[in-house]
Amino acid sequence: MGKYGQIIEWVFHQNYQPGEVRVHFNREELVRASEALGLERIKNLGDIPYSFRFRRELPESIQNTAPEGAVWIIVGAGVGEYRFRLASPGKI
Repeated sequence: MGKYGQIIEWVFHQNYQPGEVRVHFNREELVRASEALGLERIKNLGDIPYSFRFRRELPESIQNTAPEGAVWIIVGAGVGEYRFRLASPGKI
């Protein structure tokens, strides 16, 4: 798993409580995750949630917490604010 995956996984598991359907996080938490994991700081922090919103699948350890028939997605929640949110899987 790459840096982005490690960071987003750390942030999710630091904030997630079983049974929640929304998990809030902010850009500063991405910095804390990088530091906690001993990773070099990502210059464009906004690209981490963006990449999982539009280009990449979330790590399995995150998706495995979703109940059957649901998936976690990331949505914007303000400037530098984000949420993991449970959603119905999209059909392509």
